[in-house]
Amino acid sequence: MGCVIKGFSNLLQVADYKEIKEFEIENILDAYMPLSRAKMILTMTTNDIQTERRFISKARFLQDADTAIVLENNVKWLGYKKQIPEKITESKEKIELCLDLINSLINQLKNRLKEYNSKNLLGFLMLKHEALIHDGASWSIQIPARLTCFSKYTDVVKEFREHEAKRIKTSLDIRNLIEFVVAEPFFGSKEENDDDIDFC
Repeated sequence: MGCVIKGFSNLLQVADYKEIKEFEIENILDAYMPLSRAKMILTMTTNDIQTERRFISKARFLQDADTAIVLENNVKWLGYKKQIPEKITESKEKIELCLDLINSLINQLKNRLKEYNSKNLLGFLMLKHEALIHDGASWSIQIPARLTCFSKYTDVVKEFREHEAKRIKTSLDIRNLIEFVVAEPFFGSKEENDDDIDFC
């Protein structure tokens, strides 16, 4: 950091301003950056592909509202004429219900995906998945510095666990959606967008 301040001092001299003396630099460092291990300047280069973020959007996680809508409509989508009992004791009935739920969710997914062109949608989904991978790489670089510098003020470990739980869950969902799109292509014309894909 001393070299950085010296660089500013040289710039000031070039512009005919007063230079920052050596003892003034030392006083600044002592006042604002005293010697301790709790300082870190993080730099990233494009040599590591995981930290290269050009053309990569910000990671977007599953939305609680979309999850709630799916959970609320599960029974309606089944189309059962009879009411589902609160407790099911027979294994056969449990398996049948589970299979019916899976089939109803797959039908809902197909009905939404058929509006899109699968080739374009695949590129859209892969970029979303790449953003999640990049987000994980960024956190792995930042977590040591966060623990050292901010653990007194916030629960860094708890924050990391919550963030990783959301990231991993979303990443798995996007990956499954990518495989579904590849397995059963559609040729619609609707433009891809975050809100509709979140619901899928």
